[in-house]
Amino acid sequence: MIYLNAKNLVLASAVAICAATPSLSQALPDLDLGSFHPIFGVDAQARRMEFQDGFGDNLWKQNYPQANLYAGLRFGSYFGLVVGHENSKTKTQTVTLDNSEIFLGAPVGAGAGSETFRGSSDIKGTYAQLMGYYPIPFLKATEVFLGVGAIHNKIRLEHQTLAVNNAPILPNLAGGEYFNYQESDTHAKVEVGIQKIICNHFGLRAVFGWEKTSAFKNLKPVQFPNATRNVNLNDSWTAGAGFFWVF
Repeated sequence: MIYLNAKNLVLASAVAICAATPSLSQALPDLDLGSFHPIFGVDAQARRMEFQDGFGDNLWKQNYPQANLYAGLRFGSYFGLVVGHENSKTKTQTVTLDNSEIFLGAPVGAGAGSETFRGSSDIKGTYAQLMGYYPIPFLKATEVFLGVGAIHNKIRLEHQTLAVNNAPILPNLAGGEYFNYQESDTHAKVEVGIQKIICNHFGLRAVFGWEKTSAFKNLKPVQFPNATRNVNLNDSWTAGAGFFWVF
């Protein structure tokens, strides 16, 4: 899995592209893009993906850095279509829960004072969006945008019991098995943001997004599709910044 150092990449790209333009007057001050123009962009983002209380919130991380790559077409100055791909970093944590807590929809194991679990998680998705752009009159080469579409997310979750009452257990013993969840779903995705052409059709943008990941309900481990314990998610929120080209 490849992750981008967004700050260095943006700075290096800006220097390289703008160096070829002796004056910023050669930018696109009116954003009059004509008929059809390909676009390409990269964002570094942060995702907030929450689990429902008692159904994964006390096991898996809920904040994820992710990369977002997209490409598409601008139709004149106001409309466009993009397709893209998001890929989060895998996050892992170890937690100890006592028998007063709910673990994946049921109380922590009967007779156990506490149990220790290790969980890891990540999410990725491919999406398509219709885009709308509107120039800000008092800011040159700057516009707000709205994207509405759908994303096909794939989520991967893993967990393993490491200890009962602080006594380590081996993976091949009862309660120490490894469980994994692999689910996919297509659901709504919306983005809003602001972007500015810097020079030579090169620009920077900030973006905020929402995804209906609450569609992931009653997830069961691959090993036990009839398990009584399950995982439920809430919707996801994203925020990020990146660069783009309009060719």
